[in-house]
Amino acid sequence: MRSSLPVIWLALWGLLPASALPADIAIDHSEIGASSTETSDANRAQAWGLDDAEWGRYRSLLQGPLGLRLPNIDPLLALLMASDDPAEQR
Repeated sequence: MRSSLPVIWLALWGLLPASALPADIAIDHSEIGASSTETSDANRAQAWGLDDAEWGRYRSLLQGPLGLRLPNIDPLLALLMASDDPAEQR
């Protein structure tokens, strides 16, 4: 196992294809991608001054007709357009 460590690091850095790894070693990239997506979503929400619930609502709006018509709409405008509450619109 110890002799395969350099091969693993080269594969992780993208210098070797994953097929060069020993067969008994599996690399799970799903956790890495999920945590970086969550972090970037949290950073974006914070940059727009939104909490998690508001950011989640914005993301769900982008999955619907609004996102199809205006895929690059900013979060504040999207939430404003979708709101029925006059207090929320202010």
